[in-house]
Amino acid sequence: QQNISIAANDYEITVANAGKYELRSSTQWQRATGVQDNVSLWIQVNGTNVGFSTNSVNLTDNFVTPLYAQWILDAGDVVRLAWSSTEGSASIVKLSAFSNPTRPSTPSANTQLIKIGD
Repeated sequence: QQNISIAANDYEITVANAGKYELRSSTQWQRATGVQDNVSLWIQVNGTNVGFSTNSVNLTDNFVTPLYAQWILDAGDVVRLAWSSTEGSASIVKLSAFSNPTRPSTPSANTQLIKIGD
């Protein structure tokens, strides 16, 4: 039992036990047609930005950004992913199922927070 809970808002993860944690996330970005945009995704703990956690990309098409980090958390810490768009044209989207060949839908984001040590 890792005692990790997700808040009702679906974007805050609270850890019950102190220790070393690993976060793995991928985010599916979409931008407005014809607009180039720069997006950044980073980690916050208890509302404070985590240094060196930002992943930025210049969107010229739809794109998936990975984010990976390890750090020490205290019991009760709240982790969340934050993001920004310089032009305001980017959004995080899920993609519907595809055909020819048939493929399942793609989630907008997939995030794992795993306790890996004490």
